[in-house]
Amino acid sequence: MVNQRLRVLHVVIDVAGGAVEYVRRLIAARGPGIIAQAAILPLGRQVPGGVATTLAAAGADVVTLPALAGATSLPRCLVTLARAVRQADVIVTHTGPAGLVGRLAAVMANRPCVHVAHNWPGGTPSGRLRQFALDLSDRLLAPLAVAVACPSESVRDDGLAHGWARAHRAPVIRYALDLDRFALALAADRSSARERLGFDAEAELIAFAGRLDPIKGVDVLAAAAAHLAKRRPNCLILIAGDGPERARIAAAACPSLRLLGWRGDVPLLLQAADIAVVPSRQEALGIVCLEAMAVGTPVVASAVGGIPEAVGTAGLLVPAEDPTALAEALDQVMGDRERRDAMAAAGRQRIAAHYSGDAWVRAYERLWREVAR
Repeated sequence: MVNQRLRVLHVVIDVAGGAVEYVRRLIAARGPGIIAQAAILPLGRQVPGGVATTLAAAGADVVTLPALAGATSLPRCLVTLARAVRQADVIVTHTGPAGLVGRLAAVMANRPCVHVAHNWPGGTPSGRLRQFALDLSDRLLAPLAVAVACPSESVRDDGLAHGWARAHRAPVIRYALDLDRFALALAADRSSARERLGFDAEAELIAFAGRLDPIKGVDVLAAAAAHLAKRRPNCLILIAGDGPERARIAAAACPSLRLLGWRGDVPLLLQAADIAVVPSRQEALGIVCLEAMAVGTPVVASAVGGIPEAVGTAGLLVPAEDPTALAEALDQVMGDRERRDAMAAAGRQRIAAHYSGDAWVRAYERLWREVAR
């Protein structure tokens, strides 16, 4: 029964980030008998990016949907998705927009759907009217999934409290890193990582990696950088990523900020840094926290969502949206080498104990086979 063929269709937005890496891992590490397909949903009027290439390279058959923009875009997406959904045994949706399109298509085709709650749109900081609409959408969509998989206890608790998930079908399945992807960084120490990337061995380096999006709090980091510069004028904050906040951050013109754009060597960049900073307003788990911990880099992060659960004693947590508190925490950790070493050791131990291996992939496969029956 375990090896019986099962067609799994992942529906994901065409925006590079943690959700796409999550899907890539599920596809690449799938067990025998799992046939992976992926439907890519562009947002707005954007040109489709590299997500399709990434998931195809992992081993999925890929279809790109019409962009979700305009009054007629949702019906067109559903029509395009319908054929792939009818051929699948289980539909797995990732993030809010993909969850909307995928869950509706699954119900129309009478196929079971598992939604992965990488975030709760209804809990995303936004204007009051939009917040109300997203909250209502999450409540209405909840019954359309056979199960809502949660990456952390915090996500599950929020979902149950607001009616975005149901207690009897909201399993917690914790993500684990693909440590093979970290081989180069794990083989390097901080000095050699800096030498490879061209940074001075004695520089004070703080690294941010992620989408330059309001939810990631990069504007809070830019404000904190101005405070930190007064205390540590030689400290550099390296920002790896791109997104709608890039122009705003560039306009801040803080001399300590370095915008690096998208990078394919994020693990090595994190290894080169003294501290990884995660100033998010919302995180289901905080995969970049795990990535930093894996290479022995201390974490300073917002105390939101699943981040406290993820980092444990490997990180120093601060209130979200507080640039002064963030700057003070970065200054404290940067100035205490012994504390950084202790946090680094705790991070590596935590990854080895809780966030490595493919057990989470096997947990998803058991869930998919259960709902397919």
